Amino acid sequence: MAECTPSSSSPKRTKSFFVEVQGVLEPWNSNVSDVLFAIMYRPYPGDVFVTSYPCAGDVWLSMLLYALTHDGTPPADYAQLSGDVLFLEKLGRKVEAVAPPRRLRTHLPAKKLRLSRAAKYVYVVRNYRDCCLSLYDHMTSRASDYRFKDATFEEYFECFLKGQVEDNDYFDHLASWWEHEGSQNFFFVLLENLKRNFDKVLVQLGEFLGGAAERLVHDAQRLKELRALCTYDCAAAEEGSAKGGSAKVEHRQPPAEYLRDGSCYLNCLRCRRHWKAKLNDEQAERLDKRFQERTAGTPIEHIFTTLPADDSTRQHPKRQLSAVGRIASFRDIHSIST
Repeated sequence: MAECTPSSSSPKRTKSFFVEVQGVLEPWNSNVSDVLFAIMYRPYPGDVFVTSYPCAGDVWLSMLLYALTHDGTPPADYAQLSGDVLFLEKLGRKVEAVAPPRRLRTHLPAKKLRLSRAAKYVYVVRNYRDCCLSLYDHMTSRASDYRFKDATFEEYFECFLKGQVEDNDYFDHLASWWEHEGSQNFFFVLLENLKRNFDKVLVQLGEFLGGAAERLVHDAQRLKELRALCTYDCAAAEEGSAKGGSAKVEHRQPPAEYLRDGSCYLNCLRCRRHWKAKLNDEQAERLDKRFQERTAGTPIEHIFTTLPADDSTRQHPKRQLSAVGRIASFRDIHSIST
C-alpha cells in the first residue's frame, strides 16, 4: 500500500487509494471539482449539515433527519435519502438543483468548510476503534473506488494510525469540529449514546432543529413510532424468528442494506463494539495509545468515559471522572448517558 502524505498543494492523484484535494484525501475516483465545490460552498440561512468522520454514523443520522423533517416517515431507500440529504462532496454543484435551505451531509473536517452561524451542524462522534474497522469494511465493499482489492487489513491499519485514509486523521477531524463545542448552532451526538438513549437523544435533536421536528418528538406516540421505524434490535428479531414470526416484537424487520455495519446494522440498538470482529489486542492498544497522545489535556480525552467499560475505550485511573465532572465536560453534547 503506497503512502498518501497530505499537503496543501493542488489536487493530485497518488499511487494509492486516494486523490488529494486541498490537503484532504478522498476516494481515488472522486471528482475533484465536486470536492472543491464542497470546500467553497457558502451555506444558506437554514441549511442543516450532518457531519462526521467517515463511517461514524452519518447515514443513520441522515435517516433520522429525513424522518424528522418528513412528518416521521423514514426514506423508502437510499436513493430517496441521498436525494434529500445531499452528500456535498459527492454531488458538488448538483446540490444547487435543490432550492435552499438544504439538508446536507459531509465528511470534510470543519477547518476545510465555510461555516456559518446561520446554518445548523449535527456532528456524529463514534468510537475510533469502530470507525477504523467500519471504514475498512466500507473500502473493501467499494474496492474499485479505492484501488483496494489487494490491500490487507494490516496495511490499512497502519495507514489509519497515520491519518492516511479518507478525510485524513480521525483525531484531527474530531478536534476540528470540537473547536465549535458550545456554539448554539452545533449539536454533538455520541453514536454509542444514541444507541443507548435513543428517545432522549432524538428529543434533543428535534428541539435543536426546531419547528415541525420539535413538535414531532414531543408527541409520545409519534416518538414511539419513530423508534420502531428508525431502529433495529437483532436480539428481538431472532426472538421473533424463533417463535415463527408470531411474536409482536418491535424492530424485527432488518433495516435497509445501506445501514449495514459489519455483521449487523448501524441502527441496531443492541450491537456495539464492531471493532472486536477484526482488531487484535495489540492493534486496539495502539489505537488507545494514539487516542491518549492526541487528546491529553483536552476535554476530548474524556469523551468515551461516559460509557460503560464494555463499550468505551479501556479505562485508565487518570481518565476517570465523577458523574458531575462528566456532565461539566459534556455540557453541550446532547447525548449524555445518565
